[in-house]
Parts: sequence; structure tokens; C-alpha cells
Amino acid sequence: MAKFCIHCGRPLVEGEVCNCQSNVKPQDAVQQPNETLQSNNVQNQGTTNGSCTNQNVSSNELGNKIKFVFSKVLNMFKSPSATINEFIEKNDSQYGVIMMAINVIGIFVISLIQFLYLNSKLYNMLPVAQLVIIAVIIAAVSTFGFASLLFVFTNKAFKSDASLAHIFSINGVTSVLSICLQIVVIIFTLLSAKFGLILSVISFIYTSVIFITNYNETVKLDTDKKTYALFITYGAIFIIQLIIFYMFVSSAISGTLGSFSSLFGSY
Repeated sequence: MAKFCIHCGRPLVEGEVCNCQSNVKPQDAVQQPNETLQSNNVQNQGTTNGSCTNQNVSSNELGNKIKFVFSKVLNMFKSPSATINEFIEKNDSQYGVIMMAINVIGIFVISLIQFLYLNSKLYNMLPVAQLVIIAVIIAAVSTFGFASLLFVFTNKAFKSDASLAHIFSINGVTSVLSICLQIVVIIFTLLSAKFGLILSVISFIYTSVIFITNYNETVKLDTDKKTYALFITYGAIFIIQLIIFYMFVSSAISGTLGSFSSLFGSY
């Protein structure tokens, strides 16, 4: 059987040793691995730069979306239905996530200020951190949980073609409206508690009407099925909120009342 040199491929006679490597200088032998290493380094650097570039693009894209949402806040009050349709046409659930996140962050800030103020008036007996966490959890359930459940019942259970971005857009806009109105309610409550309570009820009715109206107008589904989807979703969220209240809020209130009893009992 014919033999060949493993380096140059030249045919060899039986017992012959090829001398193709006798003229190779040591530095040439080292140069090839070095060149390979340099090539790999360039490729790795390019991969790293590419990853960084993708991350920068994603960050810039998210920042632009956040700016766009804030630029539409005034339009949400002027023409809420048109603004909701504008977000629906984008078919991007990130917009809805951003808007609902604004609501949750707003609830966190508002509840923190309120509970700290109340705590200063109640001899520092309120479990402020626990109450703020509960408020944030309830806000998350009311926004993200509500929209997700409604999508499940609308799209999966009743077979509508409404996407997750569609439902998130409707609930996202109403969530931004809700947190803005809550800030207004707090301001007027400082001036008049009764007027603040009335304004709170009006704002709740206003945002609920906007949500239900735009859900009925934009979701392509039988009217009865849309009614059942809304009813089941509202009922499920209400039960979840009751469970959270019973598990956490009631214990916090009981602890606070116990502290009051011990305080006044000492006099």
C-alpha cells in the first residue's frame, strides 16, 4: 500500500522518510500557532463587541419606548381611545409592561409617603415596610395579574385573536391614567377629605369605563363571551386581593392594634 507524507502529502517509497520538514525554521513553526491565536482573539473580540452592541441597542430601544410612553400621557387624557388604538397598532407588549410598571412604581412611592406620614402620627407603630410591600403586591396583581388573566380568558378560553400586546395596551393606558388621577386625589384630599373621597370614586369609575369600553370596541369576540371574560377576570382578581388582605394586611392591623392597646394600657 502506498504511503504519503503526513506534512506535504508526497508519495513515499517503503521505508523512506520525507525531508520536507528539514528546512522549516523554528520561528516558522511558532509563527503559525501565534497567527492562529491572534485570529481567534480577533474573532472573540468581535463576538464580545457584537454582544455589547446588541445590549446597547436594546437599552436604547427600551429608553426610547419609555420616552414615547411619557410623551403620550397628555394624549391619554385628551383622547384615551385613540391613544389605546395607537399602542394596539404597535403590537408590542413592552409598551404595556412599561405603562403598568409606571403604575406599580407610582403606588410604591405614594404608599411609602402615606404610611410614613401616618406612622409619624401614630407613634411609629405601623409596620411601614410590610404595608408598602403589600400595597405593591396588590398593585402588581391589579395590573399585570389582571391583564394576564384577561388575556388567558379572552384568547385561550374563548378563542379570540386578541394578542397579549393588545390586552396589555388597553390595561397599560388605563393604569397610567389611574396613577395620575390618584396623585390628583391625594392632593385634593389634603384640602378636603370629603372632596378627595368623591374624586377617588369618580376616577375609579372613569378608568373602569375607559377600559371596558375599549376592550369591547377593539376585541373581536362575541359580546356574551367578552362579558364573561371580564366578569371572571374581575372576580378572580377580587378573590386574590381578598386573600392577600386576609393573609397580610389583617395581621399587620392586628399587630398595630395590639401595640395601641399596650400603649394606652400603660397610662
